[in-house]
Amino acid sequence: MDAVCITADQHTVVWNLAARPQVIRRWRDTASAAVVELGAGEPVVQVVRLGVSELLTNVARHVEDPNCRLEISKVGPVLYVQVSDRSFEFPRIARVAPGWDTEGGRGLWLLRSQVSALGCTRTAVGKNVWFRCDRAARW
Repeated sequence: MDAVCITADQHTVVWNLAARPQVIRRWRDTASAAVVELGAGEPVVQVVRLGVSELLTNVARHVEDPNCRLEISKVGPVLYVQVSDRSFEFPRIARVAPGWDTEGGRGLWLLRSQVSALGCTRTAVGKNVWFRCDRAARW
């Protein structure tokens, strides 16, 4: 599936896309530009770059169907980023710092340390993995 921006207003942007390794950089850049348009400063842009890269990479690596949805919303002083996919399996987030020679597990652990909240919710067709940046703390 090619990327399709299905909503773009002054508070929300949503894309349907196929999370494949070769397009992660493009989506990281696209998300960065979107949060700048929503008024985010450089600290938030960098966190969004990390988060979008990590969430889409997890879809590409761990979900059989790469088709997913990327949504970025600004609600008052809070920026939400969410990736919805078609897997019911929740990601595992390390409770303690993973070893630097470990194959995986660092991305979500590092993201959790940079955002005000990180979570996962089940949907009728899979799950949403999301994070939140509060303007007061990160903008």
